[in-house]
Amino acid sequence: MSDHTGLVLSYLLDGEGGGRKLDWQKIRNWEENAGIIWVHLDRSADETKDWLGTESGLDPVIVETLLGEARRPRSLAIGNGVLVTLRGVNLNPGARPDDMVALRLWIEPHRAITLRHRKIMAIEDLRDSLEAGQGPKN
Repeated sequence: MSDHTGLVLSYLLDGEGGGRKLDWQKIRNWEENAGIIWVHLDRSADETKDWLGTESGLDPVIVETLLGEARRPRSLAIGNGVLVTLRGVNLNPGARPDDMVALRLWIEPHRAITLRHRKIMAIEDLRDSLEAGQGPKN
């Protein structure tokens, strides 16, 4: 999957620890009854901003928070979802560990949307687990 479109990776979870990779078209065609979807995006990309703002169905306040500059860790329950901002140690090669990376999440019963600006190694680990069939089941 290509970062220049904003889509870093996306999976339709199979409930057994694995998942099927999705591209933008499959994300756009996804419906709740198809299963749980995880979409991981680069928050600086124009297509990410466009999709979140016009196609995701998210409340504009949620979209604004996901795309905003605030990096302070927090969580907020909104309706049937939760909005979370996390910070972690930057484990990217050549990075200073005190240069924290932020991960923003919107999680609801059938969909998880995560956003990053810089590569987050924990996301790579989760992707590898899904590819090996050892990821989350629900």
